[in-house]
Amino acid sequence: MNSPPHPSKLPRRLLLFAAALLLPVAAGAGHRTKVNGHRVYYLRAGTGSPVVLLHGRGNAGEHDFQNQIDRLIDAGHELIAPDQVGQGHAPELLGALRYDPMMEDTAALLRVLGVMSNDMIAFSHGGILGLMFAIGYPELVNRLVVSGATISPAGLPQDHLDAL
Repeated sequence: MNSPPHPSKLPRRLLLFAAALLLPVAAGAGHRTKVNGHRVYYLRAGTGSPVVLLHGRGNAGEHDFQNQIDRLIDAGHELIAPDQVGQGHAPELLGALRYDPMMEDTAALLRVLGVMSNDMIAFSHGGILGLMFAIGYPELVNRLVVSGATISPAGLPQDHLDAL
């Protein structure tokens, strides 16, 4: 009888997807809609002033912010955590991951949801996206908290530079 493969032998993306499916999320909080010609997944939970959560590369908002979601909801915020295309619950990817289309998708999603201003919390790859978003769409951002973003491309491998 064959044993299942050790988790270290499974593709990282598959493990992240499986983990995202197992995370506790408020019932009915996950949604899908179409923006810029493709479907996106997003978490929307809570009521109050909106906070957008931007996840790190290859992850999902529910994963990167699992320890903050309930606390932010309890503090009176509406949370919106879009999974960027090709990541989390949104596995469709047309071409390479690029920041400009993710920024445009996030802005389009917020407009579809009727969110015209928000605070943002952005982690890692999402931090880069958040910084770009605040510059490109300043009218949609009140405050931005960034953690773990690359400030300078110095020292990044060429394939990462090409993806910028």
